[in-house]
This record gives sequence, C-alpha cells and structure tokens, in this order.
Amino acid sequence: MNIFNKYNGKYLIFHKGKLKFLEGSNIKNNMLPCRYSVLSPGTERWHMKSSKNGNDIVAGYINISQVDNSYIISPAPHGAYFTPEPDMLRAPNSTPICNLVIARFQLMFASVFDFKLSNQDRNNIIVIRGSGPVAHGVLFELIRRGFKNIIILTSKKWNKKLLSLAKATKDKSILMSADLIIECTGNIKSILEILKNSKNGSSIALVGSPREICNYNFYEIHYKDLSIFGMREIFEPFNVRQKIFSDILLWLSKRDLEFSELCEIYPASKVIDVYKDVIHCLYKKPFIIIDWQ
Repeated sequence: MNIFNKYNGKYLIFHKGKLKFLEGSNIKNNMLPCRYSVLSPGTERWHMKSSKNGNDIVAGYINISQVDNSYIISPAPHGAYFTPEPDMLRAPNSTPICNLVIARFQLMFASVFDFKLSNQDRNNIIVIRGSGPVAHGVLFELIRRGFKNIIILTSKKWNKKLLSLAKATKDKSILMSADLIIECTGNIKSILEILKNSKNGSSIALVGSPREICNYNFYEIHYKDLSIFGMREIFEPFNVRQKIFSDILLWLSKRDLEFSELCEIYPASKVIDVYKDVIHCLYKKPFIIIDWQ
C-alpha cells in the first residue's frame, strides 16, 4: 500500500529536499483531523536530506487529534487526517498539550528501559548527550526512576529549573567518568567521540537514531569491555504501552515545573518558516508544536 494513500487533507511531505504541502482527497467519515503535530528535529532533518534522491517522504510522525473526551496520537504526518486505530495512544483532553508532548518523547526511552538498562544502579554517573526533545524525555524518565547523578553534555542552554535536577557541562572529559552514556542525537561524530572517550567497562545507550555509515575499529569496543545498547522504541502490547504512557502523564502532572517553558507553539501558517529554523538548528526550545486549528 502506498503510504500516501493512508492520509488525507492537507499535509506535509518532503519532496526533493524541500518541504511542500500535499492535498489529499476523499476524507472518510471516520477520519480525524490533526489538532496538533510535533517536530522531531533530528529525524526530520534526515528525512528532508533523504528526499533529495527523488523519493517523497511524509514529514512528521506525531500527529494529535482531539475528539470527544480524549486526545489520540497517531504516527501520521503533520496536518493529515487519519483513521483512528485501537492501538493509538490516548490521553484525557484535559491534559495540557505540553505535558502530552513531553510524555510522548519520554515514552520512547521508558518503553525500552526495562529491557536493556534495568540493572543500572541508581547512584551510577549517567551522562546524557544532546539537548533536543529526546534528551529531555530521557532526563525526565531517569528522574522518574530515581537516578541521582545525571549530567547533561551539551553546548546549548537548558532551562534553569531543570538544572536543579541535573548538571550541565560542555566539558567532554566527563565521558571518562560516566558509568552510562545515553546518546540522544544520532550524530555519528558524537557516537565515535563517546566510544573513544568512555571509560573501560561503561555502557552506551543509543537512543538517537544513527543513520549514517562509518568505519570503526571494533577492537576498541572489545578491548575496553564496552556494552552498547540499541535503544529503539519498543512497541509492547498496547495495554502495557498505554499504561506506561498514562503513568508518565500522572508523574508529570505532579511535578513542580512549568512545562510550557519548554515548548514553542506555532500556528500552521508559520510551519514552513519553523522548518527553516529547525533545519538550521535555530530553535530555542526543545519541544516544537504546530497548532492546526
């Protein structure tokens, strides 16, 4: 099935390295309109680049509709109408939109943590590499799970209130002290730097999606006794996945944090301009939301 046949309405695609609207037709009665959509900068920069070879790619994978008493989250592209499915995440429509969006990124890490990292001591030194929505989701999940020694390796400024919960540094030598390094950018240079500077016996979790090909001497991994985990989001049975998501939302609702300070909401009329900022890494807040109403 052509993926473009799954959606309708006016939605975004990448075409030859550029963003454009595609006009769908025949909106069926059971289809839901997009109320909000969320940018995932790293993934979307890669998809835009990949579309230069002539293959069109839908833009975006977090599409939120509001119906009856709930939000429904679909992997549909920005702006699209979609058909609701039983295994799509749901949340009460009283949920603040910023909480909903943060929880969606937090779930990416939470869904795989117990399968890969459950043996990590809560007093271990953990370094998060990155500053985007995935890195923020990882931070919140580590805090939710009771980790105490969290350090963010980043060149960007983080919210001051969050830095009361974790430390931030530009000093890459911190990699040599970490028990666990969580890479959230998917950038190959970042990953190679971590492999080179991590201490013997440490663990490395690849949460960001590394899509580039590189040459690397794997003997170094063997010699340093490194443990490397691919942390692609796990899609458990829906009831389990929904339970984790609901637990995260409840936890976020009890935090003394203004999550709106981490989000930027733009009208759909500005979406092309917003993408220009994202492509050039000029955005100032980690969670970028498009309002399609």
